Amino acid sequence: MLHSLDPLPRPLMIGEVLDAGFRLFQNSLLRVLPLSAALVIASQWPSFFDSLRGTLREPLVQKDVLWWLVYLLAAAFGAWMAGGILRRQVASTGAASAGAESSLRHVLLTTLPRVPGAIVLTLLVSALLFAPVLLGLAGLLPAGVLLAATVACLWLCGRLALALPLYWCEGRTVASALRRSFWLVRGHYWRLFAIVIVALTVMLVFFFMLAMISTVVAPMVGLRDLAVIGALQALVAVVVGAVAAPLATALAIVVLQDFSRRAIDAQEQHIG
Repeated sequence: MLHSLDPLPRPLMIGEVLDAGFRLFQNSLLRVLPLSAALVIASQWPSFFDSLRGTLREPLVQKDVLWWLVYLLAAAFGAWMAGGILRRQVASTGAASAGAESSLRHVLLTTLPRVPGAIVLTLLVSALLFAPVLLGLAGLLPAGVLLAATVACLWLCGRLALALPLYWCEGRTVASALRRSFWLVRGHYWRLFAIVIVALTVMLVFFFMLAMISTVVAPMVGLRDLAVIGALQALVAVVVGAVAAPLATALAIVVLQDFSRRAIDAQEQHIG
């Protein structure tokens, strides 16, 4: 089991959460970059498979069993790499047992058995996000009911947002991680929402800047072949993803620490 995160001395302001997340990201980037690069590449396996078979334009509902097998393998491998990123970043926070987590091989071996639980959590939270979209496309519900279902799904998704970090960082079971996340986010939903919006904005700005640079620079250096430019932009997307993944996990760790500190303070006030 991974050692628990060290408690913060006090709750953090939103700006402090972002600052601490960026510092953890900077301190751990080189340690987790191979894992994040592997995660991003794995996420492209279904697209590569479609390219090889010439089925890129085939609708999702028409994909065969082999495609879904590739997709599940990519999801499992991605969950494995994400777990490794979180564990190495937690070790970078300076906990007493960090030395035991310094070996990449050790991290991967101890993370692998927990991949099935991580997939269950990921599917559950993802289902809450995509359920309103699927219901809307199906047109099965009236507009008012669909709106209410969307709000309920987003609210529940927010309450369970910390389940995956809890699962990896504290070695909890799937059920325990879900319960703990639901309890920690209570009363802090909008705080979590604000942090997510700011972090996504920063990532999107960084992505668009790199995409714009690649689009402008390519013709300037003589790259006019659309296929070459497309390959360059795909490479930029991989680089951005490899950087964005550890940034997201670093912020998740700091948010988890902050919410845990707030829960401890709330308990002490209740007892007092």
